[in-house]
Order: sequence, then C-alpha cells, then structure tokens
Amino acid sequence: MAIKVAIIGLGIMGRRMLEHMNLHAAFQPSAFWDPDPAACSAAKQMSPDTRLASSADDALGDADLVYLACPPRPRKQIALTAAGAGKAVFLEKPLGIDGAESTALVTALESAGVPAAINFTQAAGAALGDISRDALDGTLGNLVGAEIIVTYSAWPRGWQMAADWLGLRDEG
Repeated sequence: MAIKVAIIGLGIMGRRMLEHMNLHAAFQPSAFWDPDPAACSAAKQMSPDTRLASSADDALGDADLVYLACPPRPRKQIALTAAGAGKAVFLEKPLGIDGAESTALVTALESAGVPAAINFTQAAGAALGDISRDALDGTLGNLVGAEIIVTYSAWPRGWQMAADWLGLRDEG
C-alpha cells in the first residue's frame, strides 16, 4: 500500500517532489495546494489524478505524510496542524525565520511524536558521498559530530527566482 502524501507549496521544490513521488510506487500524492493558481495548474498538469485541495488544511485529509514546500511562516502552523492530526511531516528549509523559531518547531514536532524530517538535497551530492566513504573506512578518524555550512555565490539562486519570498529578509 502506497504512502498517501499531501503536498503544500507547488513552487519549484513542491513540483520537483511531486515529480519524484509520481515516479515512486511507494508514494501516492493524494492532494496538493498552493495559494498561486498558476502553480496549482502546473502541478495538475503533472499529476492530473491528484486532488487539488481548496486550502492547506483541506489537503491534509487522508494523507499519511505531509510535505511542506511553502515559506517558513505558514509552514510552521501547517506542520503543527499535521502533527496534531498524527501525520508524518517532511519539511523544506528553512524551518523558521531564525534559530529560536526553528528550535521551537523541532521541539513541538518531537512532542507530537510523529515522524518528521527535513529535505536536504545536498545529502545525495558527491561531497557527502566522499565524506561518508572516508568516515566508514576510518580515514577521518573517530568522528564525534559534523557541521554543514553551505554558501552560494548568489541568493536566491537562479532556479529559485520565482520564489520571491526567498529574497526577502523576513523569511528568506
């Protein structure tokens, strides 16, 4: 039985996730929603059998997993609503608008007792593959932790330009 997924936020990241979920038999997009009608239309063309919800709350419906690719401010409340309904939550970054808000969201999700994860696409990159290999074969010695700092020459990156909120100080 496939995991039913609600996708909230249908910008570039939401549509990329929709594309991959449509290719994976273990996942079934059950509903999606975005406040932008053009984004909804693009997603509907990609996945015509997926229900276009009337709101973020409506999209949660019978989903087992909620993927949130919306800006941080609405993401927090939707994540808490989904967790309160016992649904697993898969979040995009950033979790919050600052460290304290991000930590508070993590704490609330842990308290809800539902599975929660953050999408980190660099985890599939060559650099992490090299580090993983070196850690496993002992080249790096006895690791006790790691910190990942990612920098970009421009922000937002070219492919993110449609997500105008990324360039704003409030949430990006």
